[in-house]
Amino acid sequence: MKNKEEKTIELINQLPQTNSICTYGSGFFTQNDNAKKKDMDLIISVDNPNQWHMENYLKNPYMYKNAGINALLNHSIDETFPNSLGAFFTEFEGENYKLIVVDKRLLYNDLKTWQHFSLPGRFQKPMKIIVDNTDGTLQKLMNDNYENAIKTVLLMRNDLPFSKTTLYEDITDLSYKGDLRTLTHFENSEKTKNIVHGSYDFFEQTYGNSDLYDYLGDYIMRKEDIDNTEIIDTLPKALKNYLLENASYKMLRNNKITTIKINNFLLKRNFHDSIQMALRCHQTVGLEKTLSTIKDKASKGLIKRK
Repeated sequence: MKNKEEKTIELINQLPQTNSICTYGSGFFTQNDNAKKKDMDLIISVDNPNQWHMENYLKNPYMYKNAGINALLNHSIDETFPNSLGAFFTEFEGENYKLIVVDKRLLYNDLKTWQHFSLPGRFQKPMKIIVDNTDGTLQKLMNDNYENAIKTVLLMRNDLPFSKTTLYEDITDLSYKGDLRTLTHFENSEKTKNIVHGSYDFFEQTYGNSDLYDYLGDYIMRKEDIDNTEIIDTLPKALKNYLLENASYKMLRNNKITTIKINNFLLKRNFHDSIQMALRCHQTVGLEKTLSTIKDKASKGLIKRK
């Protein structure tokens, strides 16, 4: 019997040329929850989403059975939201797949700048590159994104020592702050812990050693010779600009102010992007699938809160 990796490779072999393909989510990475049937999530980076969908539609029309093909073809690089994030669902070898096709330029720019946080946030969680035609560019951007996640958490955690598990959970939680699903309780309230504890080895390998913090027994804290302004100067452009537009360097030396400002940045970015993503999902997969997904999310969240 084929395992999920073998099935995924077979599916990928049917697709047109891609820049990169990454797996993420509970279908590929262990999470501490009781869900039985999980979607297999893929992020597919391509040079031209319009052209890619047209080619894929000719090769694999069955994949678009439940998708709004016209909406998926309506791509553009937009200053206010990444319109090229078109998700659609397909079944292959008894597995349900969710495919997110993204313009390479958008992916690279967001990983560098955090102009939109939906992709950088996903890429800070368990993720694996399974197709890479980028000559190492994507992996470098992912590594920089990991380091920026550590910097952000260290700024928000101030100077208090805390456990590595707390670091991993805080990193995972960055993209959930202000997310519509979190605010409306459609997301499992234990989601962050489930991700970290289910894929602890990933977090250890990715975030377990850094030049930005020191060990204090079983705890870590930011190195004493690194102050807030040094870290802020090296943050992704969108976050750095937001901080300096809303506070002076002098104010940002105050840890509490820095924490509040970063929280505000994440709340605004995640809330805006999550609304747009929900609208985009409704546009591309239709009302029935959207409501089904919402119902499933809500069920998991409500069960946990009882």
